[in-house]
Amino acid sequence: MVFIRLAKIAAIAALAAYALIVACDNIVDYGSNYEFVRHVLSMDTTFPGNALMHRAITDEGVCGDYTVANTQVVELLTLADERGSPFWKAYGTAVRGMLFTETGKASDAVRAITSGITSVRSTGASLYEPFYLWYLAMAWPA
Repeated sequence: MVFIRLAKIAAIAALAAYALIVACDNIVDYGSNYEFVRHVLSMDTTFPGNALMHRAITDEGVCGDYTVANTQVVELLTLADERGSPFWKAYGTAVRGMLFTETGKASDAVRAITSGITSVRSTGASLYEPFYLWYLAMAWPA
């Protein structure tokens, strides 16, 4: 019984050490990791005619171009208003707050994210709420 317990402890310790090494590497060598993740998401080395290429993420709005991302969010908000979709309007408001967080506009971010969270809750959805709260915590002025 003691041997099994020690084996479990060793396995958890090994996983924790691996996670620590990966996290440190992601912080220390950010540029290389960014290029690797961009390469993987774009699926640029898959075989020709791959039926799963629709999942490739090559949009610069996802890869750090906040002007393009903001334009897309404004389009989403406009379309949600035109179609009368409260969930998508709430989602767009929260995402706009996340963009404000990424661009250093803390007060605008807090206002947009809290408004988005309140609106999303009013629709009964809660799937992305931890994600919104994480960005809210990052934006909150110290």
